[in-house]
Amino acid sequence: MLLNTFRSELTKLFTTRSVWWTTGVFFFLSIGWTLLMTLSTNSQPPEQQLPLPPNALLTGVYSLAMPVLLIQAVMVVTTEYRFAVQTNTYMATQNRAMVATVKAIMYAVIAAVLVVVGILANLAVAKLTLDGQMGENFEIFDDFTKRALWVFPLGMLLLVIFSQGLGLIMRQTTGAVAISLILYLGIDSMVTMIPKIGEDIVHYMPFSALNTWIMDGDVTAAPWDSVAGSGLVFTVWAVVAWIIGVVMLVKRDA
Repeated sequence: MLLNTFRSELTKLFTTRSVWWTTGVFFFLSIGWTLLMTLSTNSQPPEQQLPLPPNALLTGVYSLAMPVLLIQAVMVVTTEYRFAVQTNTYMATQNRAMVATVKAIMYAVIAAVLVVVGILANLAVAKLTLDGQMGENFEIFDDFTKRALWVFPLGMLLLVIFSQGLGLIMRQTTGAVAISLILYLGIDSMVTMIPKIGEDIVHYMPFSALNTWIMDGDVTAAPWDSVAGSGLVFTVWAVVAWIIGVVMLVKRDA
C-alpha cells in the first residue's frame, strides 16, 4: 500500500501544471539573481569591480527562490481541498497519516534536490558570465558553498515539513501560503519589540532561528550559542506543526 500511495501521489503531482510552473520560477529567480549580479559587476570598470563571493549569489536562492518551493509544498496538501477531491484520496487510502507522510517525504526530497541543482547552476552561471580576472578568481567551492550544499537542502526539507503542517491545519492554500511567506520574510523577528523579553525569545522564533542557521548568522544569545542550536529550534517548530496537522487530519471529517 505504501508504494501504491507513493505512485499515486507522484502521478498527481507531476500531472498538474503548478509543479512545473513553480519549478521553472524557482530556477528563473535563482539564476536570474546571479545573472543580475554578474552583469552588474561586468558593467563596472575593472578598477572599480569588487569581488563577488558565492554567498552574495546564494542569498538569491534562499531569499527569492526557496519561497517558491515553499508555496508548492503547501499546494501539495491544499490543492485537493480546493477542488474537493480529498475525499477520494482518503477513501482510496484510509490511513490518512500515511498519506500525509508520503506527501511530506515525496516533496521534501524533490525540493531538496532542486535546491542543490539550483546552487550548482547559480555558481556555474557566475563562473561562465564573470569577465576576465573576476571569472578566473571566482571560487565556486569556498567554505560557504560547501556548507550551503547540505544546509540549504536540509533547510528546504524542514520548510516543506513546516508548510505542509500549516496546510493540513488550515486546508486552505491562500491562508497557509500567506502565513508561511509572512513568517519567511521575518515578521517573527518583530517580537524584539516586546519589552524586557523580546530580545531573549526572538532566537526561539521559527524563522529567525532558520535564518541564523542557514545563513550562518550571529549566534550571540542564540540557543547554545551555536548555529546548530538555531537549526534545532526550527526543526522542533517544523515537526510540531506537522504533527498537529496530521492529528487534525486524522480526527476531522475528510
